[in-house]
Amino acid sequence: MSTLGRLLHPLPKKQQALLLTLLTYGGADWEHLLHFLPEEHQSSIRQKSEKLVELPLEKRVPLFIRELRQLVKFRPLVGLEGVDPTWLVAGFQGESPRTIAVTLMHMPSSVTNQIVSRLPKEVQDAMPSRRELSQLPMDILKRVRRQFHDKFATMPVGEDKQDFGFDDLLILQGQELVSLVRQMGVQEMACQLSSTGRRALAQFLKQQPTHLTEELMVALKSLHPDDLTHKENAKGFIKRVFAQRANTEELCQKAGLYRLARALTDKPRVFNQQVAQRFPRAHGRLLMEFIQHITDEDMLETAINHQRVRDQVVDLTLELARRGKLNAALVEKRPIHEIAHAETTD
Repeated sequence: MSTLGRLLHPLPKKQQALLLTLLTYGGADWEHLLHFLPEEHQSSIRQKSEKLVELPLEKRVPLFIRELRQLVKFRPLVGLEGVDPTWLVAGFQGESPRTIAVTLMHMPSSVTNQIVSRLPKEVQDAMPSRRELSQLPMDILKRVRRQFHDKFATMPVGEDKQDFGFDDLLILQGQELVSLVRQMGVQEMACQLSSTGRRALAQFLKQQPTHLTEELMVALKSLHPDDLTHKENAKGFIKRVFAQRANTEELCQKAGLYRLARALTDKPRVFNQQVAQRFPRAHGRLLMEFIQHITDEDMLETAINHQRVRDQVVDLTLELARRGKLNAALVEKRPIHEIAHAETTD
């Protein structure tokens, strides 16, 4: 989330857009225009405006316009633009500077800059300019790009809609997914360790730093009996996640990826690859390893278990968005499983 996005949080998306529009295009009368809004909106918008009007006008306008563009629609994910740059950098290993330049030619500068900065300097220096590439026949450019595109799963185009489901995780950026997985890790450790028995749980808690113990205690209190897994599954989790010594944060990340893998094991492989590609490459590869492990070991999970975990991932995502930890555009969205439940009970 941008700095401006954090300043606007927790205003709903529509009110954020309205405030930025007033401050950008309302001129000297913007405060007067506030009186035309419903009274319940006026105070919250006015409160947020106090900080924003302190910004110099010449800095305020371009900053607000950029944020408005982010608010009015989700950035669609298509082709390589939706793949985390760390995957692309790895994919470029062994490719010629010309191939790399051709592949990056029509990608957003924000993406290409991240990729080029990670390439060896000798590769950067050897990459031809756009002017040189423009002289190549279009069919050659397309062929080169297609060969590189085929190394990755095709990313879908995002849709701006009012609900939010598990498949919509693909609209999150890589670092947002990392933040989400960290919180999922606490949930998964609470779930799996409870399934192994109280003694194992108590022993584990003794070895953890205070802040993680406190987080786990909160997660344990919110556990539902249906959240517990089969004891054999819990042993498999401990074997995979605790196999190597890791610091606290790494442990949370691994546990969170394991939880996400549980939710993905009955999803199509191409979707799993798409999710993995949204993460930084190290996370994505570990996620795919966990999915393969759970599949190979034939873990005792039911379709209901899978769906329950997926629904919890959706709820956690929206909760983190409301707390300002994830994309502010998610704040107004409603979990799709709640909508489905409401429709079946009507």
